[in-house]
Formats: sequence, structure tokens, C-alpha cells
Amino acid sequence: MSLQTIRALALETTSRRGEVALVQGGRIVAVDAFEAGLKHTAHLLPLIDRLCRSLDWSAASIGEIYVSVGPGGFTGTRIGVTFAKAIAFAGGLRVVAVPTPRVIVENAPAEAVDALVVVDARRGKVWVETFARVDAAWQATAPGRLTTLPEAICGSPRPIWLMGEGVAYHTAEMASDDAGILISSATQPRAEVVARLGWDMARRGKFTDSFALAPAYVRRPEAEEKRLGTA
Repeated sequence: MSLQTIRALALETTSRRGEVALVQGGRIVAVDAFEAGLKHTAHLLPLIDRLCRSLDWSAASIGEIYVSVGPGGFTGTRIGVTFAKAIAFAGGLRVVAVPTPRVIVENAPAEAVDALVVVDARRGKVWVETFARVDAAWQATAPGRLTTLPEAICGSPRPIWLMGEGVAYHTAEMASDDAGILISSATQPRAEVVARLGWDMARRGKFTDSFALAPAYVRRPEAEEKRLGTA
């Protein structure tokens, strides 16, 4: 099969806004979104069906699926990954697990060099991952970690761009006189980026077994943390 004939589906459901993109030969040929709150299940399949029908695609013609796996919103991330697992298993699709922070950091403005992706982890905590732009491409500079926003900012270079939906929940914790802290208004991860990153990962053979595919969560459920004494 030539690259030009490979068709793929890209899913982004880790935030309150869900998005779907269709890809052929590395080119995005359709994209749409839904404002669902937490009702991803009700909107995801009808949206995919509508996009496929608009291009006269059959389900059997799609060979790859790229899914944003988190960390992100618990419900949306779980739904997106579960959906990807189900259709990959049923249709024999090859799966690419795309890290959501890598998707979000692509929202950074052209002048940004260093960025901090922030996911709200509740109970005063955030999950953060730091990135730097190297040779025009974003690279993670440290593993993602659970911390507080002031602690994460304290150890970051300046200027630092804060990215993601989690920032809005913790702005009161930041020093108001630090001119080196810049906040991006583009908070939503986008299916187009999942599609682009997924296509590149697929061409490098970065596939994930559909049975092993799992969401990346910011922390254990509260009940489990209490049981383990880590809450």
C-alpha cells in the first residue's frame, strides 16, 4: 500500500471540546468538532459517521487511528481511548497513542521557546510537563510530574509560556509581578495536531498494541489515594 492511499482517523477528546480529523496520505481532508461538556459518548460516533459519509469513506477503508491519550480530563480521555481500542480491535486498525501535552504545546506562539503544559489535578495540584523548542520542533525536557503550579514555575526558565486548560484553575497562585510568565489563550488540544503527530509517529513505526492502549491519568482516583495513604 502506498502512503497516498493510507487513511486514518484522529481523535481528540481529552478536553470539554471534542474533535475528529480524517487523514489520507498524511493530508488532513476533514475535521469537525463538538461542544459536548462531558457528553463525548453521545457525539463522537455520529460525528465520525458524518465526516466519513461526506468523503464517501467506508469504515473498512480506514487503516490507522491516532488517539490523544492524556493526561487530560478523566471522562473524555477514557472515552476516546476506549473508543479507539474498540474500533481498532473490531476493524484491525493500527493504533498510535499521541501524548496530549505534546498536542497542546503546538498551540504555543511562534516566538515561544520554553513552555509548561498544565493539567488541573484537583486538590491544589497540577500535572505539568516542560517543553523547549529545539530546531523548530518541541521536545520534552523533563518527565511529566504532579506538583503545585508555583513549584513548577519556580524551576522554569524565563520567559515561560503556560499552556492548557489547567492554567485557568490556578492563576491566583502565580506571582503577579513576574513578567517572565506568559499565558497562552489557545488552551484546546486540536485533532489536526493529533493527526499530524500521529501520522509522523506511524511512519516511524510508533504503533501501540490495541490491547495495551491505556489512558494517561494525572493521578490515581481519590478513593484509591486515600486507601494507599497518598491523598
